[in-house]
Parts: sequence; C-alpha cells; structure tokens
Amino acid sequence: MLTSPSCLSTAYGEITTANASSSLSTPIKYDEALTHLPYTIACIKESLRLNPPATNLFSRVVSAPGKTILGTFIPPRADILSNAYVVQRDPELYAPDPEVYRPERWLEGKEKAAEMEAKSFAFGMGPRICLGKDIALMELYKLIPEVSLLGKRERGS
Repeated sequence: MLTSPSCLSTAYGEITTANASSSLSTPIKYDEALTHLPYTIACIKESLRLNPPATNLFSRVVSAPGKTILGTFIPPRADILSNAYVVQRDPELYAPDPEVYRPERWLEGKEKAAEMEAKSFAFGMGPRICLGKDIALMELYKLIPEVSLLGKRERGS
C-alpha cells in the first residue's frame, strides 16, 4: 500500500470511518475487519498476489511412469513446481492489468474474487498448504488497521 498513495489513502479513510462509527473494537476483532474493511483486505490480498511470501518452495516429485503436462513429458523422479510469482500474474485471470497493484479487482464481484482466491497460492495449495495461513491472514487483517489507528487512539481522537 505504501507504494500506491491513492490506495493507502482509500484504505486509511475506510479504517478511520469504521473506527469513527464505533464499528471497530480495541483491539480490532477479525470479524470486524472482514465486515467493515473490505478495501483494506483487498489491499492485503493484492499485496500477497504481487509479492507472495514464498514464491517457489512447494515442489513435487513426479511419480513413475512420469507425467505429461501441457504436452510435455516429465520423467519420473523429476522435481517440478509452479512459481507463485508467475501464476499470480496470469494474464487471463488478472486481465487487463496483471502487473498492476489494483486492490479493486478483489471487489469487482464475488465469483471473480472467489476464482482469484482459489488460484492464489501465496501460502501453497493442497495437502502442503501452510498450516499458519489462516493465522497469518487474521494477523494481517487486524494488524494493519490497528497500526493505522495507533496514533489516533493514543491522542484520543
């Protein structure tokens, strides 16, 4: 968000508005963030999409007798992986601007957001998904608004 001043301003406005309307507790609860901070959460998802914490640590070993992927034969015992940095810039899924930080894409419709969520593997996928994924997301969804409000709460405004 820091590299996109307009996104930062929009998220900060959302957070301060929710706080002013007494929609956020101290400390902020996870369900409050989900309910009242959709743009801020979209910013976090977009940040994870463009800058996944682990881009290619989730390799697999091809079993015998080998595997054909998109017409290319991969021999048994070959180590293969998908790179999250590349996959999460899919030009079809994230069209028209897969390289651009645009949190609004996560708010353009529930079906599209669900498809992007299903194809995101910033925390891995399947049986080897990061066990801490849900905790990490909960912490991010709560920490960013808390830090944003820290000065306001200390001043009592």
